[in-house]
Amino acid sequence: MQRHKIAGGAWCGEGVITPQEQERQEPLRNGYAMKAIPTEYRGARFRSRLEARWAAFFDLIGWRWVYEPFDLDGWTPDFLIKGEAPLLVEVGPCSNRAEYESKSVKATGHGRAALVLGVGPDFEEQHADGSPDGFTVASAGWLVGEGSTGGHAFWYLCKRHSIPVIYQDAWYHYPCGCGWSEETMSEWDLANRFEHWNRAGSAVQWKKPAA
Repeated sequence: MQRHKIAGGAWCGEGVITPQEQERQEPLRNGYAMKAIPTEYRGARFRSRLEARWAAFFDLIGWRWVYEPFDLDGWTPDFLIKGEAPLLVEVGPCSNRAEYESKSVKATGHGRAALVLGVGPDFEEQHADGSPDGFTVASAGWLVGEGSTGGHAFWYLCKRHSIPVIYQDAWYHYPCGCGWSEETMSEWDLANRFEHWNRAGSAVQWKKPAA
């Protein structure tokens, strides 16, 4: 497992349920009653504001997406990310490993790489490694399929295509398809990720209808 130490405990993002969840309101999660708010963005009507926010985030980082691209057996992916190494995406109100793993079940077994994304561009998981504080894994989400048994997926920057990419243990990165090397890949700054995420939130922010 790749280790990423990050500083601070700041978190941003909003938690809303997705189209595959109950339409109106689900039981209390983390003390809040959560519901999906249909949101329009770039001519598409998303079933939740969280989905729309991820679409805006994809635009900001240069990912080409298709919303609800097709139906698979028991699962309709929320997004298809186009590229040399296409990536399916499932969005949910996930904020810990158990929630990411649970959300990934229906995305598994389709012979395609699928990424589960949650309430923000990173989620943190504490691990014990013998040191007093252990270490923190900060990942983009949970990647399954195409040879992966499921695990943390990490953000990198592809220097060749000038876009952020997803990496786990495969020899190439999603969605660019480039192989790993120090010449082609570099770390993606945490602050920059959240700057894009905040801008995406502003793009889909609820606005009072004009009188």
